[in-house]
This record gives sequence, structure tokens and C-alpha cells, in this order.
Amino acid sequence: MVFLLLERRATAGPLLAALEHAFERRTAMAVATVLEGEHLGHRAFAGLEDRSDNGDSLRGLAEAALAGGESLEKRIPVEGTEVRVWADFRPARPGLWIFGAGDDAQPLVRMAKELGWFVTVADGRSHLATRARFPLADEVRVLPVSELLGEQAGVLDGFHARDAAAIMTHSFDQDARILASLLDMDTPLTYIGVLGTQRRTREVLAEVARLLNLPEVPAERWLAQLHSPMGLDLGADSPETIALCVVAEIQKSLVAATGLPLREMRGAASSS
Repeated sequence: MVFLLLERRATAGPLLAALEHAFERRTAMAVATVLEGEHLGHRAFAGLEDRSDNGDSLRGLAEAALAGGESLEKRIPVEGTEVRVWADFRPARPGLWIFGAGDDAQPLVRMAKELGWFVTVADGRSHLATRARFPLADEVRVLPVSELLGEQAGVLDGFHARDAAAIMTHSFDQDARILASLLDMDTPLTYIGVLGTQRRTREVLAEVARLLNLPEVPAERWLAQLHSPMGLDLGADSPETIALCVVAEIQKSLVAATGLPLREMRGAASSS
């Protein structure tokens, strides 16, 4: 059984504006909506500037959904009457940082944008990291590679916890410095992928340890945090199919999915 809430512009407008605001600013939000009674359709927001004049109980449920990171359904009092309320949690829009502005990054940008992700392309080579080559990217940055390590503000700012990074510069020095910066961050990213063989990644990690002045190379611990080689095994043999493999693995990591065929998942569910 499915229930639909049909609204006029007067009440739907603020909701659509809030969703657009959260999407553009990459902000998590929650919205609590009354599902029955004379206050049907009344709502309160959490995570954005408050866009409603509803009571504390409705706003409190939205804030609880935001704090818990999951949607909730409860019966709560609204202006003296207990009603059913749905608090819908909306996570922040994920972002993909593509380190490397070669031709193989172009299909990855296109696929990520189709999914609604915020896409940044960054490379130390100014002739490659251009808006003309990546018109769909939200940001195109020329990285000062020599300044990637340390406390230089603005070099790698703008990360969110749910972001993913794909390292594919095809430059050993750039890969090492970028990876050192990412592994040295206080807040780990959801996904860090490195293009190439795991043998090359181990060599890059040895250079990372040298750049970070570590007496030993914690290669195994680092490898457990990385996706190397990045991407799912889908038989890729072109830039486009490689991009598909990478996007699929990032999506799998973002939602903690299994990556198994749905027919196997449905078959297992129906037999249990």
C-alpha cells in the first residue's frame, strides 16, 4: 500500500527550495512532515535555516533524524494533537575529486555528473586542468604540487566526509604527494582509489612514507584504506568502461552495498 501526499505550490515551494539549497551547498538536511490530521503537510526543517513556523516537537523530530543520520517515523503531538510524522533524512550530496586531468578522466567526469555528484578535477599540469577540457566539472583546479604537504590553506580545501577521490595523474610524484595529503587528513574520505597495479601503489606508498617522515612504511594499513587497483571487475578495456568500473565501486562504497547481482540478492531473500 502506497500513500501519496499531493501539495499545492504554497506548501511544496518551500520544500523544493530547501532541497535545492541543500543540494547546491552540499549540506545534509532533514524535513519532518505531518502525514495526517488537520495539520497534514505541515513541516519543519533541520540542517538549514529554519523555513517554517511550526512547533518545537516537529522541529525536534527533524533534528533527531539529522543527528542520527537516518529517517524516522513517529507519532508526536503537534499543536495538542498526536499525529503521524515522517522525518526524512537527506545526506549531503557526495563529491568526487578526480586527481588527474588526462583524457581518461573525461568519461569519469561525465558519469559522475549523471549521478548528481559534485565533481572536482585537479592536476598539477595547467595545460590539462582547463575548463575547456572539462566543461561539466563543478571545479577545475591547477594544483601547486610542491605545496600539497603541510598547512597551506586552500590547496586541498572543500572536502566532505562522504567524498571520494580517484588518483589517476599517471605521474609518480603527483600521485605520491596527493596520496600523502589524503592519508594525512584528519577526516578520512569514504573512498580513495588509485589507478594502476597494486605493485605500483606499494611503490607510491613507500614514497608517501618518505614524504611524511615516517620511519617505517605502514603499507598494509594504508592498503586497507585504499582501493587499488580501483574499480570493480567488469572487464574494462577502454577509458569509458574503466570509468564505469570506478563509478560503480564508489557508489557501492557510498551506500555500503554488496555489489552482487540483484537476482542473487532477491533469490536469497525469497528463500530465507
